[in-house]
Amino acid sequence: MGRLLVFSDYDGTISDERTDTCEISMRCIRVLREARIPLVIVSSKTCEELHEVSRRLELNAPFVFENGAGIAYPSEHGYRIEAVGLSVRKLRKLVPYIESVIEGKIETLERMDVPQLCAYTGLSYAHARRAKKRRFSLPFIIKTGSISKEKIETLSSALAEKGFLLRWGGKFYHLVARGAGKGEAVKRVCEFYLTDANGTIVTAGIGNSENDFDMLRVVDHPYLVRNGSSNIDYTDVPCSVTKKHGQEGFCEAVRELLSLARIDDV
Repeated sequence: MGRLLVFSDYDGTISDERTDTCEISMRCIRVLREARIPLVIVSSKTCEELHEVSRRLELNAPFVFENGAGIAYPSEHGYRIEAVGLSVRKLRKLVPYIESVIEGKIETLERMDVPQLCAYTGLSYAHARRAKKRRFSLPFIIKTGSISKEKIETLSSALAEKGFLLRWGGKFYHLVARGAGKGEAVKRVCEFYLTDANGTIVTAGIGNSENDFDMLRVVDHPYLVRNGSSNIDYTDVPCSVTKKHGQEGFCEAVRELLSLARIDDV
């Protein structure tokens, strides 16, 4: 087996989605670190949020933020940022078009005030402030109540024709430029590691929602962690599906990967 890279979602996979704690997954993260297997977080969170997560989990690997719209690489002076998507300023120009297609009003995350964002997401004040610092993606909610699946599909197709992607992240719809998805970001991080791996990289991906499918499609070993709040049909996905949920499912996937890599289990 070549050099193993592990890419993983954060919320609900490495962390508990309600409390943001990682006690269960930390044991597996330590084993990955001791085995010098990079753990690359791939998340809808902002650069500032994932910088804090990486510090807390003692990671020294790149991370992919805002659903693939940006990548942060460790450097001597903190992180070197690679923009994959367009700026929030340019994405914001699409708000009137989105509202015309859905025939309703939306509210973008970066325009929500901090108390409102805390109430909607359950984030702490400090976390909500970091969540608002979007660079290359535009998360939004639909203010005019429920909207049909057909209308969302119409919006997604209309945006695709203009060169944009629309993804559902569990609480927000996320708008990014085409080519700025999680899958493309994973490929770029692999290129970063290829210079030291003599072309023998093996990739694994761990996610828990539809928002992670773009990442799971491009890795060698995809794992889908069960998610009690998801409508995924686990009998019809091209991934290994864990038996357990959340952090326990993350650890289950890591243990199998360590076995494939012939590293002592945890």
